[in-house]
Amino acid sequence: MVKHALAYGVRSTASVFSTTPKTVRKWLGRYHQERLAGLNELPKTPLTCPHKTSPITERKVVQLRKRYPFMGARRLKREHKLACSHEAIRRILNDNGLIRKRRKKHKRKRDLADNQATETQDRPRTCQVAPLDVRLARPRLCNQRRTAHKGV
Repeated sequence: MVKHALAYGVRSTASVFSTTPKTVRKWLGRYHQERLAGLNELPKTPLTCPHKTSPITERKVVQLRKRYPFMGARRLKREHKLACSHEAIRRILNDNGLIRKRRKKHKRKRDLADNQATETQDRPRTCQVAPLDVRLARPRLCNQRRTAHKGV
């Protein structure tokens, strides 16, 4: 696009490449400043984050947590009057590996059920219906009597 713009102009290049003259000028400016290196794509992420927690605050949170390992993020904020939110404190603690993950209750229940199923999979459970082949069972009519045991 830059070669075309240098040869034929900005407007004709914009129409040929289906873009705006402003975009063509932007690429020409990058080319004039840095030559071919300026034509590489720039990262979309910002260089700075204005609302990021300062490193001083992060160090203070980490030191407090190491001194008081039993305190959570909310309690650290409340008792030590930290300037950032409890969620920011939790994020800092998590990034530094100072939060232990707990095993969830429903996982324990599922593990227990799996263990019981593997232990008792060979023997039948209480109230479990045994498989029955219906083709071999003889139907009994309602008006039939049980006369075999009476001898009649």
